[in-house]
Amino acid sequence: MWHRHLIILINANANETPTFQLNILLKKYSVESETSKIKMKILTKQNFKLILQNVLKFNLPILIFFLTASCSSSVTTRESASTQVKLLAPVTGSQSVFPEPRLTNPKLRFHTGGVRENRPEISPDLPNISGAASPWILTQWRRPQFILPLNMQKDLAPDAVLGSATYYFPSEDKRSHLKIYKGKTAPYVYELFSQGGMLDQRGGTNVFLAADAVGNVTFEKMIDYEVDLKFSIAKIKYDTLLAKRTGAVMSQLFTGLTLHYEDAGNPTQTPINLFMQIYHNNTSYPDQSYRGCYRHGNIMEIVYGNILLNDPRLDFVSTNQPAKKMRFNVNQYLCDMITQGFSCDDNGKKYKFDFPLAAKNFENWKITSMYIGLETQDTDLRSGAFTNKPQGNVESAVQISNLSMTRNNDINFDYAKDCKKF
Repeated sequence: MWHRHLIILINANANETPTFQLNILLKKYSVESETSKIKMKILTKQNFKLILQNVLKFNLPILIFFLTASCSSSVTTRESASTQVKLLAPVTGSQSVFPEPRLTNPKLRFHTGGVRENRPEISPDLPNISGAASPWILTQWRRPQFILPLNMQKDLAPDAVLGSATYYFPSEDKRSHLKIYKGKTAPYVYELFSQGGMLDQRGGTNVFLAADAVGNVTFEKMIDYEVDLKFSIAKIKYDTLLAKRTGAVMSQLFTGLTLHYEDAGNPTQTPINLFMQIYHNNTSYPDQSYRGCYRHGNIMEIVYGNILLNDPRLDFVSTNQPAKKMRFNVNQYLCDMITQGFSCDDNGKKYKFDFPLAAKNFENWKITSMYIGLETQDTDLRSGAFTNKPQGNVESAVQISNLSMTRNNDINFDYAKDCKKF
């Protein structure tokens, strides 16, 4: 009987022997099979995944051995094993920037709407879905009622293409929901719905899928982002033309990345946290770009958003057609961001901020997390708004699938050589 179950993962450090590295790396996750002729480590598929996740987390160079053994019992002989060991080249290629590419695990964790230790507070409750919890979370900000993980209901409004959702989580007021469908061309399709909302100085009412990056992901290599998107609901009504012009009634769909900039060679340089947003649709400002920065203590916080000229956009139209495949080069957006200055506000003091020269070293920029979803509003609570009553209505639902962001370790990206292309 053929067993494809012996997988050996070792650190590719030329100064240390494979046997030494093998014993260190597999100590926690493997079991031993020993005969008088050979001692080996046997891994299950699950434990191989755990080891790989830990190696990628610390960005270690690795070699992979695949060992396929033919055996009729639990013991594999030296002869049958050794003839089938294949040494692969050091793992370069591509790495996933975020866990679970293509969103393969529907058991999301849920944000409570609050903040804990400067991060979204996560509910201890998990939805009644089999398996381990996903590292992805549903985040929701400035909502009157929140989507709760224990409020899973039967979907009574099937999608024209996907049918009834496998998992359906509505907010109590039905003004937001998460639906998870079994996909036809994707493992799962995640639908986020948002109706109405409030706009203040911090933004509108929103609902996102979000996750932390895996390992130390810097920008000196090519980073590509792919996602399939479509609107399943797209309704908007303005009571006045001013409601559209001011953005008081609006739907936005975008992907956000949180970045951290720090120049290790200059410890006195102020660290920078940055929100980089790739716009997919904006009902009021389709060609909008945004630049703003604020100082919070010792940290500079920058918000940048744009849709670059040749990048795909999504029309605000509901459709029964397949989702639109979107692809972006993330490095382009970093190029665009650092080539222009920012108008900043430090407790009322206005000034211009330009990135230091070291910002052009893309090794100084690191991706820390991402979020994708909707921001909607029909009520303007900003100072200077002519009314704080609803100025129309908006309902928006987006279906998200096949999401992946990949760092290609074989393709360098350099500011001087490559940013001029964009």
